[in-house]
Amino acid sequence: MSEFYEAFTIGNKNEAAIVTFDVGADRLQTDGMGAKENARGWVEWYKKDANLTPDNIIRTLFSNNINSGILQTRRDFTMGNGLTLYRHEIVDGKKETVLLDLNLYPEIKEFFAVSDINSLLRKATLDLLYFGNAFVEFIYNRGKTIDSIHHHDASTVRSGIMKNGFVDKFFVCDEWTKPVLNEQNLSEGNVFIISGYNKKYPEKSFPKAIMHLKGYTPGFPYYPMPDWYGAINWIRLANEIPLWHLSGIQNGYNIRWHIEVPMSYFEQFPKEKREDAKAKLRKEMNEWLAGSENVGKAFVSYVKQNGLEADKWKISPLEAKLNDEAFTILFEQSNMAMTSAHGLHPTLAAVETQGKLSSGSEMRNAYLVYMALKTKNTRAILLEPLYEIKKINNWPDEVQFGFEDIEITKLDTNPNGSQTVMS
Repeated sequence: MSEFYEAFTIGNKNEAAIVTFDVGADRLQTDGMGAKENARGWVEWYKKDANLTPDNIIRTLFSNNINSGILQTRRDFTMGNGLTLYRHEIVDGKKETVLLDLNLYPEIKEFFAVSDINSLLRKATLDLLYFGNAFVEFIYNRGKTIDSIHHHDASTVRSGIMKNGFVDKFFVCDEWTKPVLNEQNLSEGNVFIISGYNKKYPEKSFPKAIMHLKGYTPGFPYYPMPDWYGAINWIRLANEIPLWHLSGIQNGYNIRWHIEVPMSYFEQFPKEKREDAKAKLRKEMNEWLAGSENVGKAFVSYVKQNGLEADKWKISPLEAKLNDEAFTILFEQSNMAMTSAHGLHPTLAAVETQGKLSSGSEMRNAYLVYMALKTKNTRAILLEPLYEIKKINNWPDEVQFGFEDIEITKLDTNPNGSQTVMS
């Protein structure tokens, strides 16, 4: 368990000290949701997933029909028209935002170009939305300034153990199912160690360091949960429903019949070969009737002659219900649960509600509410490294970073139907 405290005395030595504690990595291990400190130095990403939580999240979301699209929509809303510079001015006692021309700040412009800053932020945004965590790497110039910033796929990074509230190293590996670490000779393994960025002493991070971007989730000091994670079981349920239907189509029969085979049919075969003949018949009927081009179901049984009834093949029609209403209702409920977990109005996620999509005005209002309430926290996390770099590189104090949004308007207000705003 990783734990630390800070204490100081108020007034004189006889007065009480204030002590604060950080949550240990194993706090939530009882249900498998806690991070697990590894003897090799890294903290595993949730015990229940055996350090493969990001891989499992990717697999789950990419098996779903709407979640990947929702996350990309949220990414696009968060990024808007991309990163821009601005400054604040006080005019008649009111604070106003003034956009700045990037060309007037050649050092910042060069840094953005070398770092491909908007591409980096798009990737980091998806990491935050998928996993609740993102990682960027600062590349120093002779230990004094930062030359560029680079993105690390969050699924490849693991945090080192926290000491006194600070993580001094991170571990990067593109195959966490088989991590190989040789600290004496890193080239002999597939796990690489990179220093953690130290905000208090940034110069100590030379020559390169990883900054961990994350929000705050109580009880998760290492890897906060993504905001949608409460719907994970709904997502898994939704993923199973199309598989159930697909299996019905792939393994079903085109002729929806009960087929009764007369036992006398097999008397033409020697006794020792009759079981093989039955298996061969089933195989031939499967090849003939099963498959997506042969939808339906058939049940094959073997009957003896009954009294005077002729010993014959008999085929009886069966009712097939491949569109089970209960599954349809569950699927609709899961879609609503997922959009709710993402904080996104169903109409913005292109999910029909009660058989219809919303009106234009409802979509506009849903968009404005989402932009006003749901993007600010993610944007603040994304901008943290830029403000650290601004401090280290001594960029002008007046320069602030933000995202240019597209605000959807009514046509009678703006003939173009949209206008750009700063956020």
